[in-house]
Amino acid sequence: MTILYIVLPSCARGTRGFGLTGVGFVLALTGFTSVVQRRTPDALRGRVMALWTVAFLGNRPIAALIDGAVADRAGPRWAMGVGITVAILGVGVAVRLQRRPA
Repeated sequence: MTILYIVLPSCARGTRGFGLTGVGFVLALTGFTSVVQRRTPDALRGRVMALWTVAFLGNRPIAALIDGAVADRAGPRWAMGVGITVAILGVGVAVRLQRRPA
């Protein structure tokens, strides 16, 4: 949904797309966090949840710095494009690592 923001002529359409994406992200993150908490032994739950939080929030300051720099130099649409490209490349790497024979 957010990849369309780069080419959408209207800011309102992009905002609706971001809203839909945000709701999906919150629902998915809540569900995944619940599963991790249920499957983790009580003795390790704090450590596991700390790592879980870093996995989703730990890289945000670096990403914000890059997004801001790109937006200042090239505009917000290019900043979105860079973020989307990084995300797609990350998924590609994860998929290749999963498919690699043991």
